[in-house]
Formats: sequence, structure tokens, C-alpha cells
Amino acid sequence: GGIGLLQTRSARTRPDGHFEVGYTLVDPYKRYYITLQGLPWLEGTFRYTEIRNQLYSPFASFSGKQTFKDRGADITFRLHEENKYFPAIALTLQDGLGTGQYSGEYLSFSKRYYDFDFSGGIAWGYGASGSSIKNPLASLAERFKTRANGARTGGDVSFETYFAGEEIAFFGGFAYRTPIKGLVLKFEYDPNDFQNEPSNSTLETSSHFNYGLNYRPFDWMETSVGVERGTNFHFD
Repeated sequence: GGIGLLQTRSARTRPDGHFEVGYTLVDPYKRYYITLQGLPWLEGTFRYTEIRNQLYSPFASFSGKQTFKDRGADITFRLHEENKYFPAIALTLQDGLGTGQYSGEYLSFSKRYYDFDFSGGIAWGYGASGSSIKNPLASLAERFKTRANGARTGGDVSFETYFAGEEIAFFGGFAYRTPIKGLVLKFEYDPNDFQNEPSNSTLETSSHFNYGLNYRPFDWMETSVGVERGTNFHFD
């Protein structure tokens, strides 16, 4: 739901007042989302996720065929607008206002060069899973050394988890605007290894490189397809 490439974030913003409703499918996650660009520098996303490989509860007799559901909310602040010499900079708090199942923080940078739009940045929390790069903030304060695990109550804000955790990760990629009107190709490096998903789930990951394309046939409609984690089909 939030603006970015496929799984990674960028520092781009939508037009002020932009409202978007969407659906995305990347097995085993089925997500519905609402995104609002409330101010030129502020984006908010509400997301409802169905985790199709997990039951609603630990007890199969109680769950029946009901799968696990999760609600989360993201907020993105644009810290610097792109100019001729410097990239756009944005800070995203992912699932920072939700249950925290997928909580993570992203400091993103974006810079255009003709038809290419490059982006990259630093991830904490969920997006840094599988990384071995030590969190430099851990040397500044004790609270940054560990990150609380487990879900919070929906709607809670857990400030102590922000930018905390033993590791950080670097991500990046680019979008290429093709000569075909409305068609954009995307390629990214996603550092998440998907081996520490919520509810002790692990997902098959044979590659950290994702690729796909976006097509906007009308101003009010956009669709995306791609391949993620090396083997999984993505649809948005």
C-alpha cells in the first residue's frame, strides 16, 4: 500500500490529497489497503492482512477453516524534497500504529536520472531480518540493542521498539519508465530472508532480488505483477 518498488520503500510521495484503495497477493499473504496522502509531506496507510498459511488460533478445532488476520497502519514523513543535487528523503514507520507483527522503520532515499528513478535506504526491524550488519545506534543507548518480539494490542504505539534491534539492513533498486505510456519496470534488492515471519512462520526464499512491472492504463487505475523471493508471483 505504501509507495515504493515491490517490497522495499522509496522516498517518493503522491499528489497532495491522493486517495488509493488496493489489493495485493504474494503467497501466503493477501492484503487489502487504503492509502491517503494527507499532506504533501505525510502519507498514511491502513492494511488488513490475511495470512493464509496460519490458522486463526493455535487450536484447529476452534479455528476451523478460519485463517489468521492482522491489521496494521503505516505512516511516512517526507524529510527532504528532491532537488538538482540531493535526493528525496523519507522516514516510514511500518506497522508502527498496529499490532506490530510486521513492524519496521525505513529511512529511504530517491533520485531520478532521466527515465530511471533510483531508491535505497536503511531498514530496522522486519525489513532487516536475515541481515548481519550491526545496528550502529546500539552503541549510543541500551534500548537500541534489543527489539521486543510478539504482537501488541492493535492501536498501541510502542516507541521503545523504533530503530531498535541487533541488525540493520540496506535495500535498494530502481524503476525504469519505458517508452510505452504508463508502463514502468522495477528491480530491487530486498534483504529480508522471510525466515522469521509472524506466528513462527518461515517462507521459501531462493533470491533476494525481486522484479516486476507496473502499468497505469488510466489515471485512476494501476496494476502490478512481478516475481518475489525467487519463486513467488506478485499481483497488485
